[in-house]
Amino acid sequence: MDKQEFEKLGEILSEKVTETTKGIQEGVSDCTKAIDAIREEQRRQSEEITTLKSKNAVSVPGLEEEKKNGKDFSFAKACLGIATGDWQGRGFEHEVLTSAKQKALSYGTAADGGYVVPEEYINDMIELIRSNTVIDKLGVTNITPSFAPVKIPKQTGGATAYWVSENAEITQSQQTFDEVSLEPKMVAGITPMSRRIAELSDPSMEAIVRRDIAQVIARAIDIKALEGDGTNDTPTGILNTSNILTYSVGTDGDAVNYALFSELEGLLEDNDTLKGNLAFVALPKIFRKLKNQRIAQFSGQTDGEYIIPPLVSNAELAQALGYSFESTTQIDATGTKGNGTNLTSIYFGNWQDMVKAMWGSLILDATTSGAGAFEKHQILIKAVAEVDVAVRHPESFAVATDVITA
Repeated sequence: MDKQEFEKLGEILSEKVTETTKGIQEGVSDCTKAIDAIREEQRRQSEEITTLKSKNAVSVPGLEEEKKNGKDFSFAKACLGIATGDWQGRGFEHEVLTSAKQKALSYGTAADGGYVVPEEYINDMIELIRSNTVIDKLGVTNITPSFAPVKIPKQTGGATAYWVSENAEITQSQQTFDEVSLEPKMVAGITPMSRRIAELSDPSMEAIVRRDIAQVIARAIDIKALEGDGTNDTPTGILNTSNILTYSVGTDGDAVNYALFSELEGLLEDNDTLKGNLAFVALPKIFRKLKNQRIAQFSGQTDGEYIIPPLVSNAELAQALGYSFESTTQIDATGTKGNGTNLTSIYFGNWQDMVKAMWGSLILDATTSGAGAFEKHQILIKAVAEVDVAVRHPESFAVATDVITA
């Protein structure tokens, strides 16, 4: 190759390098623009969600800083003002609720089938509701959406790996997805309060009334999260969720034993879901039976040695079971199977895979008439919440049905 050809080849290579460099730079520029566009969209969506939350969360001024300027928001005074329409001596409470109402009304009615903003709101009751529920003690996922319905994506299938011969085509595979939908469902409770208590505004008595309202609603949410059938605008609980893992015991039901709890654990283990916030839930008497179980040395013996000491603590029982547990008397104990009666269910699962959504604040109303309130000089207080629950992965929960309670 002479000098002229060599120089020509160099020019060609230089042009190719220049073109390649330019292509790479353009590609990097395009990628940078795409990344910037994605970040901008994420920022926009974040701002939109923040805006929606600020409109719908209906914070109540004064409750977050109750001691500010030496003023305390009185729950009883607010109820009395709502019931009678007389706000004399209750100006601060009227100011707080009016401010909350104006903020709520700025949101209006959700365009996608939401709900009409009601009359009065109390935000700080939400924490009371959560703290009194069994399912929250187990670590369910709580969300406070600003729109409805809420759709949570979930992966239902993954890619597949194949063994491939040399020069053979690799079979393609991909993930599959589904979604869990939650929509507001109304749960409400009514409790009476003495008008004298409301007028005197005794803080300790206020706390009792507030706690009572919270517990009424909390218990309603709790049992639906476990046993709800989804009818009449109620949530669908674990027991009636499609594809939940189940363990049916005995022709006529069966007695409680440690093997039963091991079987529930095994169901999750066999489905690769034995992880997360794992715990059992059952009637209190189910766990008492475990504490009092004996080892029979012969058929019919009832006075054998205890499996664990009868005075064992709940912590020691949880250690024996391998997982923590919570009990509630609300679980149904009237089931039947064959000749068996008074049968119940035991729940086990990863409670993180249960999602509980609460929209907005607790809605409050009050009246001095109806249900004997006028005659008894009482105020009837009504509290309403918009709630829904759903299971993200059915295989994360196992239920033993037909367990004898007698």
